[in-house]
This record gives sequence, structure tokens and C-alpha cells, in this order.
Amino acid sequence: MKLREMPADWWTYTQLARTALAVVVRRSHGGYSVYVGGVPGIDHDAEARDVRAHGDKQRQPMAKAICENLFHPPIDPEGLSCC
Repeated sequence: MKLREMPADWWTYTQLARTALAVVVRRSHGGYSVYVGGVPGIDHDAEARDVRAHGDKQRQPMAKAICENLFHPPIDPEGLSCC
């Protein structure tokens, strides 16, 4: 999936482990961000919102690797800046 084709403020998450999530957010100014955080592992849909708001923001090399390798289907961030 091409991240640049997603609308502004679109986001999704993937489970890295039962108690860890990664969230990718398409930013309104044309970039994207990836956040990672630990969660209780009870309600991932609700917990993903918390990771989006308070998770550890990843730098570009890690953010790109997470998008391309840990999301299914892979997310292609090509052409977007990581911010």
C-alpha cells in the first residue's frame, strides 16, 4: 500500500508483540510518523490511540523499516518525509 495515497491524518497500527504496537500516521503536511509503544495487550484498537498520542516517535531509518517489514500488507512510504 502506498502511504502517499492515503488521506491526511489516516493511521493504522500493527501488533509487534502481544504487549507492543507500532502506529503509522499520514501527516497533513505531506509526511508521516511512526510511533512504537508498550501496551497492556487487552484492547489493541483502544491502545493504538494511546501509542499514537504518547508512543516513542521513530527516526526515519527505523520508521521506514517498520512500515516496509512489519505491517501486512507492507506500507510503502516512498516519496514522503518522516517527521
